[in-house]
Amino acid sequence: MKFTRAAALLPAVLLSCAAISAQADTIVVPFSLNVGPSQVTVQVPQFDPARGTLTGVTISASGSIQYLLDIFNTGPGTFSATAHDTLLFGMTPVMTGGTFSGSIPANQMVFTYSPVALNFGPLTEVFGPSLAGIFTGTGTVPFDLSLPAVTIDQFSGSTVLNVLGFSAASGNVTADYMFTPAVTAPEPALFGTVGLSLLSLVLVWRRR
Repeated sequence: MKFTRAAALLPAVLLSCAAISAQADTIVVPFSLNVGPSQVTVQVPQFDPARGTLTGVTISASGSIQYLLDIFNTGPGTFSATAHDTLLFGMTPVMTGGTFSGSIPANQMVFTYSPVALNFGPLTEVFGPSLAGIFTGTGTVPFDLSLPAVTIDQFSGSTVLNVLGFSAASGNVTADYMFTPAVTAPEPALFGTVGLSLLSLVLVWRRR
């Protein structure tokens, strides 16, 4: 029985030395787009090749868009406006928009209306092993995000004369790096563990 317990240690230790599995790193970079038309370039850190071999990359962008409506009117009353905008992440577009309605208070010839922010994303781009070289190094990879001017599709109201639309966006660009870790030499402490396991096997065998 003693021999069996000691022998069981050795395969487990050797297996821990040899096992190398794929790993993943996630990097999050925030961004902010002012009232459009505007553009921002997000710099995503590259994967350090000293850590292993990059096998795939997923880049995604998500966040929210805040609309602002300037409503020109002749007095209090209700209004309704439909507007949209298109956020561009690289070459990937996402159109957001909606119909906004409310009440214009008295004595405000230009009423600024701010509805609840609209969420977008994730907008995703996947890069396989053949393109992983772009993301390997010690620098950064740029990604452009742009926000055009808002388009007003419709507006109405008994006192409404005109509506101007504006939007701003904020969120995060997320990089998920899949990689195989670099092979490193076992630490001295690990060799000591293997040596103790072998010694215990010899002692048990001699006692038997």
